[in-house]
Amino acid sequence: MIWKKSEFPGVRFYEHDDRRHGVKKDRNYYIRYKCQGKTYEEPVGWSSQGNTARSVYDLLAELKRNQKAGIPPFTLAEKREQAEAEQIMTKEARRLERIEQERMQITLLQFFEADYLPSVEGSCSPETVRKAREHVKNWLAPALENTPLPTIASTHLEKVRQALLKSGKSARTMQYVFATFRAIWNLALERGIVSGRNPVKGVKLPVVDNMRQRYLKSHEADALIEALNKRSPVTRHMALISLHTGMRFKEIAELTWGAVDLDRRQVNIIRTKGKKARTVHMTEEILRLLSSLQKGHDGDLIFPSNTGERIGKVSKTFDQVVNELGLNEGITDPKARFTFHCLRHTHASWLIENGVQLYLVQKQLGHSTPVVTQRYAHVSDQQLAEATLAFERGLERKQAGKVIPLRTAVNQ
Repeated sequence: MIWKKSEFPGVRFYEHDDRRHGVKKDRNYYIRYKCQGKTYEEPVGWSSQGNTARSVYDLLAELKRNQKAGIPPFTLAEKREQAEAEQIMTKEARRLERIEQERMQITLLQFFEADYLPSVEGSCSPETVRKAREHVKNWLAPALENTPLPTIASTHLEKVRQALLKSGKSARTMQYVFATFRAIWNLALERGIVSGRNPVKGVKLPVVDNMRQRYLKSHEADALIEALNKRSPVTRHMALISLHTGMRFKEIAELTWGAVDLDRRQVNIIRTKGKKARTVHMTEEILRLLSSLQKGHDGDLIFPSNTGERIGKVSKTFDQVVNELGLNEGITDPKARFTFHCLRHTHASWLIENGVQLYLVQKQLGHSTPVVTQRYAHVSDQQLAEATLAFERGLERKQAGKVIPLRTAVNQ
């Protein structure tokens, strides 16, 4: 290999005997220079790759200017590393741009099936997942069609609302459908698919009045518990616990032996509707009931299904017994009909009737705010009305010359 000098200082080359660039031998150019006291001699490339003595010299001049200005790259190796890094960054930028484009095009249905369902199938009940599928299939997907999820606005959701109204769906159903959309959007927001305020907030939904006023009198409750015991002891036990503690059906169905402290007469409710644990105390009857059952391991359900799983819904036996006792006879208003949840209302109402303050009832039931508990104020209002009537009767007797203590009048 014979080195030859070019007409430019610091640039030299050698010619390849066999490699050609046109009719001439191909030249491989090198640059020679100093940087920080060290001599560098680095190959630039072949003339067949587009290099000339002039272009190679320009490259060398650029490196020397960088050294003088103190701005990298100072060497050809550094310049190549910089170029590779820029190339990588360009590829990454293109990849992110492609991902962004795909993100902007994903539809609600695509995100629901690919991301949302896998995230909830292990944490939510099968019934919740089934309803979510139903809401998307019947209402959300048809109305939103191929609208990309990130571009969905309140105006798009108005089409969903109109479709529900046109089909005559109840206010509660509408609330459930939009609750499903809200959950999907929130997960997409968490994963960076969408941004900004949830568009559901811009849709005017009907107010749902699901406040049940129905609760049992003492003799009705006794009859119900006795009838359930003859038909289904497990249903009877669950109903009795709700009646004596105010626990929801789901809370009772998920109750494990590890949550029960028979010595302290306490039940620790971990998984609640409001996601705040609370403790309820046992009555003597509940203590006897739980003590009579065969205790399992801490993680074992107290009331498992026939397959050993959690009981998913109230037994049909409960509704059958309610109908047989005539507790819903002549009642057409759904809010007035007696259901398992009314046992919880009955417990709260009995507490109020016995003088327990609303604040304590709130803690017993696990309400997050006193507003929900306020529904039971009608019971205390009724007591006040009865007390007022008793007071009037006492005044009437006093005017008639019969002085009767107010306490006695109230009890009459």
